[in-house]
This record gives sequence, C-alpha cells and structure tokens, in this order.
Amino acid sequence: MTRPLQPDETRLLDQLADGHTLGQLTSRSPSDAADIRRTAARARRALGARTLDHAVQIHRTQDQP
Repeated sequence: MTRPLQPDETRLLDQLADGHTLGQLTSRSPSDAADIRRTAARARRALGARTLDHAVQIHRTQDQP
C-alpha cells in the first residue's frame, strides 16, 4: 500500500466487496457519479492495484483480522 485509505475510499471498497458494481453505485446518485469514479481511482492508486477488482481483493485481504 502506498498510503492509508481515506474513509470515503474505504466505504466505496466495502460496497464493492459486498457485491455492488460501480455502475449500480453511480446510478443511485448520478450527480455524484464523477466523484464516485474519482474515489475509485484514488483507492486503486492508494493500494497500488492494477484494476478496481484488484483493489477490492487487496482491501478484503487487509480487512481480515
């Protein structure tokens, strides 16, 4: 990990880990779609992940006790 996740990044990765898709999350709040995509990109970079799916996998692993 290159830096700790911000709270909004953690929330987004948690939602994705729970089975929601980025498309579902952006369709719930179209006015926030660009912010959601930016948050996803920041989370991916923060974890050093190649893809958003990879970021979710890393996040799940780190979330384990």
